[in-house]
Amino acid sequence: MDLFLRILLIILSFFVPFCFAGTVPWAFSILQMGVWILLAGIFFSGRQLVITPLLKPVLYTLGVLVAYSLLQCVATQNLLMTTAFYPATLMRLYTLEHASCFITYLGWAFAVGQLVDSSERAGRMVRWLGACAVAIAISALCLSKGEYIYKLTGIWGGYGPFLNRNHGGIFLAACTVLFLGWTCASFAKIPRDLGSARQTFWARQSWGVLVALGVGVAAVFSRSRGGLLSLSVGLCCLAVLCALIVPAVWGKRARWLVLILLVFGSGTYWACTHLETINRFAQRRHVHDVSIETRQMLYRAGWGILQDYPVWGIGVGALPVVVTSYLEKPISSYVERLHSDWLEMGVGLGGVGSLLVLGGLIWFIWVIGGRFKHLEMVKKIKLAATLSALVTICTGALADFPFFIPATALLFFGVLGLACAPSFWKGRIHTYQPAAWLRVLILLVMAAACIVPLQKTLAWRMFTFGRGLKPEARFQYYRKGLSYYPGPRFALRLGNDYYRTSLHATDPARKEDFRKQAHQLAAEYLRKYPREKSLSRLYTYTRDDDELSR
Repeated sequence: MDLFLRILLIILSFFVPFCFAGTVPWAFSILQMGVWILLAGIFFSGRQLVITPLLKPVLYTLGVLVAYSLLQCVATQNLLMTTAFYPATLMRLYTLEHASCFITYLGWAFAVGQLVDSSERAGRMVRWLGACAVAIAISALCLSKGEYIYKLTGIWGGYGPFLNRNHGGIFLAACTVLFLGWTCASFAKIPRDLGSARQTFWARQSWGVLVALGVGVAAVFSRSRGGLLSLSVGLCCLAVLCALIVPAVWGKRARWLVLILLVFGSGTYWACTHLETINRFAQRRHVHDVSIETRQMLYRAGWGILQDYPVWGIGVGALPVVVTSYLEKPISSYVERLHSDWLEMGVGLGGVGSLLVLGGLIWFIWVIGGRFKHLEMVKKIKLAATLSALVTICTGALADFPFFIPATALLFFGVLGLACAPSFWKGRIHTYQPAAWLRVLILLVMAAACIVPLQKTLAWRMFTFGRGLKPEARFQYYRKGLSYYPGPRFALRLGNDYYRTSLHATDPARKEDFRKQAHQLAAEYLRKYPREKSLSRLYTYTRDDDELSR
């Protein structure tokens, strides 16, 4: 059973990044099914659950996110209502969808921590992640213009299997830091009795370093500015941690720290004074002003929302139906993210939820900081590399949304599970055998978390396979999809299709019927989401002459 579960763990680690970064709904549903199987195998294989000190703040933090989201869903408030004195979401459907993501990633991190229960297995997991990064880099090199994406989705601009090169760059940057640190850790304690195996040892380790550097070069040539920032900060974090733990004398530590900070500071100064050069390298020469301006406008909108909903927030995931009314000028694309996960989480959770999550982060740092002095040198460096990989993705989350892209989120929580693995916590491990009712309850919660994403998958299927059909059949598919997942974005697609069909209809009766259906759909969803500007435009375009005169 354990072998089957570990094979499934590796399959999911490869499947999600190569399936358009897991962004298509059906891929996430498959991921959830895989995580459910992993948990079921762990709970019913008769093995003891391993509880490490670091697992506790991880369970607490993700538990807070899940509990807070569910509490917000107890009651919803309309966008035109005054702020409630309890956590109420502005959009229950999206908040439940995000809660299901938190539950899935919690299950993933827990499964990794349980299955990677020895140094050998942890090293094997890191090597598999390195192999995945190499495969992504090669696919991006062979399909440099996003052909991989275009042939299967019709969307240009990917990076290998990633729909967005920013997330591809962050993924490769985190893999670089993790694989480089774990490979170099072996140099800290070279066995003296290698004998004839000495050449093999050096060849294997040198090859590992070259592979890590190659993945790092691939992260640079993703031409993602967020990837470049993440990679530089992650490598700096790894260097700083190694400077603190490797030298035995504080004087050497201080000299190494000064040197590292000088190099990083010089690099930062050069980057700040050569922004145009970086933008040209990132192929943003013609649009970089628009890109930066748009992000700054989104950040200002986020702060504006936070000022209006400072205590409880708007509800996790409710951003798309709120942000448009806070934008200084309209954006042509549908806005789902603030391009800063930390700000978006603050907007969703408000001050109370943010403080609870911050408490979990401080607890995590406190536990991890006290562990370094009890580890041998090799494990100190490996743990430093693991933490630096987490910092790499967290840095990317300052200016992008890797926590809401399944591939990068899966990498983050997988590495988090690696940090919670027993190999770093010998002497402080507790085993636990949960009662049968608790195991069943956890699996039921995980199964319940699959419901909303599965509904979205079914709706996506109807809207995808309904394209190209004749109007009546297409509308039937779209209506059925909307019944599965009644989100405003799907409603807008159906309403716009009604409206476009009415413009091209030759029969006056059919023309009027399609217009009325578009108008009624827009009116229905505007009662739920009155600040949704796209629905407002559709409502305006489909009004009849009598309504316009009134």
